[in-house]
Amino acid sequence: MEKDNQDKNYIAELLASLDERGLSLIDFDRLKQWLKATSSRWEQYDRTLSELAVIREDYKQRVAGMVKAMAAVDRKRDGWKQALELIESLDDLSGRELMEVYRKTAVRFRDAFPASFGYLKAPSGTTATDKNLNNYK
Repeated sequence: MEKDNQDKNYIAELLASLDERGLSLIDFDRLKQWLKATSSRWEQYDRTLSELAVIREDYKQRVAGMVKAMAAVDRKRDGWKQALELIESLDDLSGRELMEVYRKTAVRFRDAFPASFGYLKAPSGTTATDKNLNNYK
């Protein structure tokens, strides 16, 4: 954050120096060094954005898969319509909103498919669970 403020201040200084009278005041060695550092940060920024896009796409696909599976077993006729509306809205969500939708959908999915997660009914009517949590990963 501090580096961004330094960059903004330097850019303002450069812009002020670009009029005809201030052009000779530009320190070109400093400018060259700043441009190299800024270029390196932009490359890192692009890599970070690319990685973020992969993560966002993974979350969207996970939510879409769970929603489709729940809609397939839902007895309501409008389940598919609601599922498609949710899936289509995923692109417009912020990262925080997407995480929240994922968490809520995962809970609903586990409730809809309890046998998939080891929550099988024991003969006595109690819930039997596998004690080894590594089986659920």
